[in-house]
Amino acid sequence: LWRRLSVRASDAEVGLLETGDAGELRIDAAAMAKVCAERGAAHGLEAASLAVLIALQRRRSYAAASVGVVRPGAAGLPREVAVELELGEVPFTDLLRTADQALQALAKNPTAANSETPELVFIWGSTLPEGPGQWSVQPSGPAQLSVLGTSPEEERCFSVLFEACAKQPDRNIWEMPMAPESAVQGARAWGMPAKDFAGYRDPATHRLVPLTHLLDG
Repeated sequence: LWRRLSVRASDAEVGLLETGDAGELRIDAAAMAKVCAERGAAHGLEAASLAVLIALQRRRSYAAASVGVVRPGAAGLPREVAVELELGEVPFTDLLRTADQALQALAKNPTAANSETPELVFIWGSTLPEGPGQWSVQPSGPAQLSVLGTSPEEERCFSVLFEACAKQPDRNIWEMPMAPESAVQGARAWGMPAKDFAGYRDPATHRLVPLTHLLDG
């Protein structure tokens, strides 16, 4: 059963290619819609959402997955698109343009068949994904999107990256945040020692003082 979760974008490895207990996430898309309009993206928020999802998958796994798109009126059949995030300096606007061009090509040739089942499926304008590796994004009210992914954690990562891309569309997408700050701080804390023994270190070298010196002192 799918459960619903409604939060704002700023609140924001089960794995993007795995199935899980996901909820619905609503994100503010007004800033991204403005970016799409300024950059002439014909498919607007659809192209932006596809670009963000592909970037999220690539950065989480470091392996490119085949991507299929299900658009309204396509009878639920995914069509594979050639959109890949390369290593190096890649502004979000470049990935947005590539995703938009892929969707335009798809619209011109809607009946072409896929040779294989895509690993990652992006569903636009539908309410519920129906299988593993499927993500659904649809407009939900004025300047909002509803996102259903593979897990609540992955949805929040999508929200954080989506918001970052909208704020700095010309920034390298490999350097943008894609996890809530609370999760980042928690991950940093995992590797920190429970004690740093600051009172037992030499101020000059920051090394632990030998026990014999402590006893002499």
